[in-house]
Amino acid sequence: MAQPGEGQPQDPNLLSSLEELLRRTDYVLEVKSWDTIVKYITAGGKPDHLVECLADSYVGYAQMAGLVCQWLKVADGSDAAGATTSAQQPGMEAGADAPSTSRSSKQQLDEFHFLKEFTKSRFDPDKLSGVFMQYGGKPPPWLEGMTSDPRGRQLIYELSAVHKNCLLLNFAIQKILLQGHEDEVASVGSSLAGYFTVFHRLLAARLRAVLGHKDRPTGAAGSAAAGSSGAAASGGSSSSSGSDVDLHGIARELTDSCAQSQHTYLHAQQLLVWLGRHPRGSVFRRLSQELEITAASSHSAVWSMMRMFVPPGSPPSAMEACTLTAKILAAKAPALPALDVIQLAALYTSDDPPPLYPIQHPQLLHLLLSAVFTPGKAMAEDMRAACIELLARATTGLDGLGEDEQQHVDSYTAEVASGTAERLEATQTALCEVLRLGRDAWERARQMAAEDAVSIYKIAEIPVAAMALLHYMRCQLGLRAYYDEAASQSASPIYIRFAMLVAKKQPGLMKWVIELVESALLALGSQRADLSKLCLDAAITLMRDCGGAAEVMAMVDRWSKEADPSMVRYLILQVLAVLGPPYSPAFAAWLLQHMAASGIRRGREVQRRSGVLLQEFANVCASIKFVPPLKPKELALLQELRVARAQ
Repeated sequence: MAQPGEGQPQDPNLLSSLEELLRRTDYVLEVKSWDTIVKYITAGGKPDHLVECLADSYVGYAQMAGLVCQWLKVADGSDAAGATTSAQQPGMEAGADAPSTSRSSKQQLDEFHFLKEFTKSRFDPDKLSGVFMQYGGKPPPWLEGMTSDPRGRQLIYELSAVHKNCLLLNFAIQKILLQGHEDEVASVGSSLAGYFTVFHRLLAARLRAVLGHKDRPTGAAGSAAAGSSGAAASGGSSSSSGSDVDLHGIARELTDSCAQSQHTYLHAQQLLVWLGRHPRGSVFRRLSQELEITAASSHSAVWSMMRMFVPPGSPPSAMEACTLTAKILAAKAPALPALDVIQLAALYTSDDPPPLYPIQHPQLLHLLLSAVFTPGKAMAEDMRAACIELLARATTGLDGLGEDEQQHVDSYTAEVASGTAERLEATQTALCEVLRLGRDAWERARQMAAEDAVSIYKIAEIPVAAMALLHYMRCQLGLRAYYDEAASQSASPIYIRFAMLVAKKQPGLMKWVIELVESALLALGSQRADLSKLCLDAAITLMRDCGGAAEVMAMVDRWSKEADPSMVRYLILQVLAVLGPPYSPAFAAWLLQHMAASGIRRGREVQRRSGVLLQEFANVCASIKFVPPLKPKELALLQELRVARAQ
């Protein structure tokens, strides 16, 4: 029987080229090796010589790489990390694969990880300039596999962030978007903003999400409160649609991507300004202001562009107001240009004042508040009066309704629109009252009198006055030297009560109140434990009565890094005493984290009433499924508390 290749014509050139391929290192592991073997036999090659070529060329680099990867996993314990990541996957929501992909890429030191790093270090976009011509005007076939794999897409994102003008990467991003991974691409952030088509598509998707948010027109005081917390919507408690659009997150995404270059910034601002002139456009005007603030932090010329976005048909006074506002914003605190501020106030007190939207910019309101209501800051009387006039007018009028928006305002807006003169006078009086009370407390170091309570309640009813009061008190409570004064012992509890009153009257100022409490705790340090406990009690009240649990938890995470462990233990035990079960897994894990870090132990607490609270907490945690799992130190503490309960 004839052997393969016998009796067949041999082509020396073809055999020579095939043998050269077969002698390449580890060629037997190549995907196309079988096709080469068939061609070699068909061309008359000898089977024994074929086996010899493949055997001699085999080194086993792939197996070596796999073995080294296994060693690395054992050496750094990433097997456990990989198991943790796998355990988290079932609990993740749909569309959240991009963050998990990034985490797993960092944790899995497998072959793909090292190939990815090798590709990133050697990638040359010029060598891929003709890749479409190489495949007859079509994309390379291996691109389909990369875009269908999460880790392959992550590599494309990382390469695109560095090589923004690569045609192949641009095509790959477009292909990923067509496959329905818009949320994943958006989660990458501003690194893809250089691809204008990608940027425009994601911008349109985010603006459509904003349209789903049911917002009502509000005054500028609410807008200023929202600006202080980085919100995208106007102040106050805003209701959301069934999809519960996260306007805070959308605002961060827009500002992160749109402020990367001039063309993306101008394009986004033109869209937001145009949308802001339509019904329910206040949320888009708020996003436009946030974008200005973010872009101005790295590009000072942004403020001079305000004139470009004045609506067509506006009176000349609107252009003049925008010019003066831009000068004030460009100057920044604390050296505000007094002449420009006075001219701007005179413009709005004239017989034909311009629209309010230029002075309703949150950044301008913050600068005016800081200039007027910072203790010990000298200011001319006419300058102070001009600032108060601008603050009052900006926060008592509606924030520039868009075209035809008057047809859509509800009874709430109609009520706010009436009695502007009365509200303007009440706001000016409240702002002056804040200044008087603050000056008395700072200069005379006297305790707030009981007759001032009525004034405080009136101040808390007006958002901008409440903001001014919080700013003044924070400047005092956040100063270490303030606690050296004898009057601080009696004045500080009153300040805290004022702050709690503002939190209940003005939920939109929750972040300001929490920042005040945090500033006081940091300034107190390890001294004056009685005042520190008072601040911590106020924080717990904010968690229980004002819906500020998440914000307070974040504040405690920051403060506890420098805090006295005894104060952290006091906070934890007070939380357990005030906030009973059931506890969410995240909240219980947060408590356990700070318990372990602050040194709560069974031997220290079991003889007190706090020991009962800890045992009850351990009992509740026994039925909680923690994702991700608790750390060994936290598990050991929980086990210790359970043992105490059993005893």
